[in-house]
Amino acid sequence: MSSKMKDAEHLAAIRTAVTGLLFPSETDRPIVPFIGKKVDQVSKEAIISSFGIKKTEAIERVEFEDFFERLTAEKDWFGKREKERAERFRILKRELQESLSSLEVYRVGRVKIAIYVAGITSDGRLAGVRTEAVET
Repeated sequence: MSSKMKDAEHLAAIRTAVTGLLFPSETDRPIVPFIGKKVDQVSKEAIISSFGIKKTEAIERVEFEDFFERLTAEKDWFGKREKERAERFRILKRELQESLSSLEVYRVGRVKIAIYVAGITSDGRLAGVRTEAVET
C-alpha cells in the first residue's frame, strides 16, 4: 500500500474520530482535521506559516500527553455523557498517534485561543486537528 493511500486512510479515521466531538471550554467548539504543506518538522514556525498567524501572537507549545490528559481522564463523578466524551478523546488521541509522527500541540492567542494538534504524515506533510477555546 502506498504511503499516500495509508495517509488518506489515517486522515479518514481522524475525521471520523472528530465528527460531532466538541472541545470543552467556556464555549465548546468543533474539532476540525487539517492537512497542509510539506514541512521538515512540527514547529512554531511551521504553524505560523501554515495558518497565517502573526509572529506577534502569543504561542505556547504544550506536550501532547499533557494536552490529552485532562480530556481523556475519567473522574468519579462522571455521568454517561462525560465518560463517552473521554472515550472519544482517547480514540482521537490513539488515531493521531497511529497516523502522525512528531506530534506537538500549540496554543495561539490569549482568551480566544486557537489550538493546533499537529504531526507529520508519512509523506512529510503537516497534519492534525485544530479547534478553539475561550478562557477568561
